[in-house]
Amino acid sequence: MKRWHLVFSSLVLIGLMAPASFADSDGPELAPAPFEPAEPGTRMAWQEIEGSGAGESVIGRADGYELHWQWEGEPRSGYLFCSFCGSTRFDEQAYGALWPLEVGKSVSFWRNKDGSRWQDEIEVIGTDSYELPGGPVPVYVVRWSSQAYSHRWSGETTTLYAPSVGWSVRFEHADNEGRSWAWRLESVGR
Repeated sequence: MKRWHLVFSSLVLIGLMAPASFADSDGPELAPAPFEPAEPGTRMAWQEIEGSGAGESVIGRADGYELHWQWEGEPRSGYLFCSFCGSTRFDEQAYGALWPLEVGKSVSFWRNKDGSRWQDEIEVIGTDSYELPGGPVPVYVVRWSSQAYSHRWSGETTTLYAPSVGWSVRFEHADNEGRSWAWRLESVGR
């Protein structure tokens, strides 16, 4: 449960596959996807990919690009694709230039918190299809990478974002300190 607290304190539930498996993703053609998050009240059941963790999130409101939800009844907030943006100062306008999502689009910006500084890049690297219980949904494959300049940390998250769901449906994260996590959306409903 401690890992969930760490992940969901600063990580918006974002769906993804292993970074290497989608590096040259060439899935279905998708129309540009505007920023239209899932409706408040949407319930999502999640399963850890290589473990026994599971839980439910309930989507809340959006404040600009910052999203709010509850994980197992605990309030959370953050930004799609940028795992740690929610707890730092950064250029939200630069982040917002990612929308509407299109293959090949990328943004980069600096984040700061308590004297620490990171360079982040978010890139839409392809499209694919993801199987939900109701059938397959087309997804954008999005890669976020972050490099700290005030200390030796770097990490990468690859996300599958389903415009039809308005949320990510799978994600995987790894960093140079040996931490990793991967989750998939099992079901979505009201």
